[in-house]
Amino acid sequence: VDAFLEACPHMVAFFERHTALQFADGNGIPDMHGDTPGAALGGHQVIAAPYDARQLGALLPRLRKTLRETSFMGMPIMAGADLAAFLNMTRSPRALLHVGKRFACHLYHLARHGRAMHLVNGVALVARLAKSADDLGVRMIESTAAQGLLMEDGKVQGALVATAQGERAIRAKAVVLAAGGFPNDTARRRQLFPRDASGHDNLALPPQSCSGDGLRLGESAGGVVATDLKSPVAWAPVSKVPHRDGSVGHFPHIIERGKPGIIGVLANGKRFVNEAHGYYDYVSAMVAAVPQGQEVCSWLICDHRFLRRYGLGHARPAPLPVGPHLRSGYLKRGTTLAQLAQVCGIDPAG
Repeated sequence: VDAFLEACPHMVAFFERHTALQFADGNGIPDMHGDTPGAALGGHQVIAAPYDARQLGALLPRLRKTLRETSFMGMPIMAGADLAAFLNMTRSPRALLHVGKRFACHLYHLARHGRAMHLVNGVALVARLAKSADDLGVRMIESTAAQGLLMEDGKVQGALVATAQGERAIRAKAVVLAAGGFPNDTARRRQLFPRDASGHDNLALPPQSCSGDGLRLGESAGGVVATDLKSPVAWAPVSKVPHRDGSVGHFPHIIERGKPGIIGVLANGKRFVNEAHGYYDYVSAMVAAVPQGQEVCSWLICDHRFLRRYGLGHARPAPLPVGPHLRSGYLKRGTTLAQLAQVCGIDPAG
């Protein structure tokens, strides 16, 4: 912890001084465990500053777009003040003006460029890093899977990669494995996840290509994956979003759980956690509370007024319509708690 606190400001300063990666300060995002001594209502986090995609040039078509579930008509919304304006647009003239300008600019970008050009959040982070690497002459090859490591005399001397033209050996003085985790590695999920007997019992937010190959490559060179951590995963409550084209997306419930007027319940109708705690706390409590043999899931329950003010998952707040989400089955509705429970499969008495 001491090393982390000591190194963080130097890391931020290094990027700001030497690269295109610049940060927005604070965000007004509060610490997750607000009742912990030293917790703050904001200022402990930084986020990548917004970025003009036109500065990327030929790199832009290679950049992954924001998840459709967490954007609006392809427009990503920045955590912090930008998101607050979207949530308050029906109650604040200043917020409405901000949203109007953002959306008008986005519509122009869609017509002119076919995609969002005002990049925020993780897309802005990756875009700024990619631009910095490109400026330094780094060659980036996307959609190129590492098939194995080149080992000589017990040392890693490069990697074997699968390109569109076939397998290719790339020799190097050093190889960095930065391939993410194993959200789509069925075998390792069964091994390390609690309550995931099939390897598909939990939803995953990362793309299918995030499949644990970095861990397997490390093991092939003699590395050992730690299995004694408190948790093998960064849990977050996620819902399935049925789209009109027949595809199903995943939405992370990060924000609305902490708003006044919502509860999370199990199939027995009982609350099991402080919903406003961190997303990891919500799911770990759910895993612990659901009896063995039952599906590990819960329901977020609110009234119509809450839904219109804050939204619920992929269902946006007013003035966007609720009907499509009711018709798709993403939202369930009842005029009484008992009726709602029956529709959802929750114990009405609970």
